[in-house]
Amino acid sequence: MFDWFVARFVGDPVTIAAVAVTLATLWMVSRSGRLGARSVGLAWAAIAWGLWALWELVVGQATPESNIRVDLLLLIPAVLASTLGGLAVAFWPRGEVEAGDGES
Repeated sequence: MFDWFVARFVGDPVTIAAVAVTLATLWMVSRSGRLGARSVGLAWAAIAWGLWALWELVVGQATPESNIRVDLLLLIPAVLASTLGGLAVAFWPRGEVEAGDGES
């Protein structure tokens, strides 16, 4: 599965940007309250994918012959973690606040 992910996205800033735009659209819809999600999680995921798209564009322009990408050892886990964490924050059911656990 990881090979599919790498083959699909690495070196293709347009596809990465499409994911970023999709997440940003979900973020805008969630801000209106129609999605029933907390928008901050979707914002983090959209920002992570957008930054990755910009990074891929810069790397592709600066070093088009690069076939060993050490930067991806940090970048891909960071993007995946922010996406999974952002989606969890956005769609995880909110717990009810117990009496006395709120503000004082």
